[in-house]
Amino acid sequence: MQIDIKPSERVMIMGKTGSGKTEWERFMLRRIAQYMPVVIVDPKMFWLGDNPEWATGKSSGTIDHPRLVKWFNPKYWVQCVQPDEYDTSFEKFLKNILRNKYIYTCFDETDGLCTATMVPTGIRKVWKQGRVLKVGASAGSQTYSGIPRIFKSQAEKFVLFKVGDEDIEDAAALLHCLPEEVANLGDFEWMYYDSASMDNGIWMPPIDLEEEKKIIQLQNRRRKNVA
Repeated sequence: MQIDIKPSERVMIMGKTGSGKTEWERFMLRRIAQYMPVVIVDPKMFWLGDNPEWATGKSSGTIDHPRLVKWFNPKYWVQCVQPDEYDTSFEKFLKNILRNKYIYTCFDETDGLCTATMVPTGIRKVWKQGRVLKVGASAGSQTYSGIPRIFKSQAEKFVLFKVGDEDIEDAAALLHCLPEEVANLGDFEWMYYDSASMDNGIWMPPIDLEEEKKIIQLQNRRRKNVA
């Protein structure tokens, strides 16, 4: 199935730890990074796992090896920031994203930065005002109850992995699918719903992530050869 994500669209991704949410984000971002710069906001500090290998030297970063930064750097193609709290320096980081425009921003996890009832100004601006500036955005959450209302109400695309029993009914309603479909999701299986083109969410099989990575690497090499 072809999934096209435009910078003006918002994507909401939900799934409990180990369900495949972050791996799907990597799959999505590898494709997006072929066309526009990417910022990964990683408050869990686990984008690259236990033994991260960050890009160094002349590399401008990739999804699998981004540049680790504290301040936004417009020269990097893929950069990762790991705020442990929302403070003035992180708000300045987000303002610089909006100032530069045409950058995809992935909030790998919203817990720790937002609550269900409170979204800081900088994140709110990226999510809402970023549309007209071609600043794409996606946000991940482990629980339905932790998703801020602004994310749920303004997202056009929804991706759902396994959730806890307490979230099944609400998650099914969000994706316009049956609770039984959500409850029966297997490992790395997911539901997908596009509010602009679909009446109901549909079941999707696990993505062959290693094969996808090979495809993207081959496409990148071909582009470099053409250039």
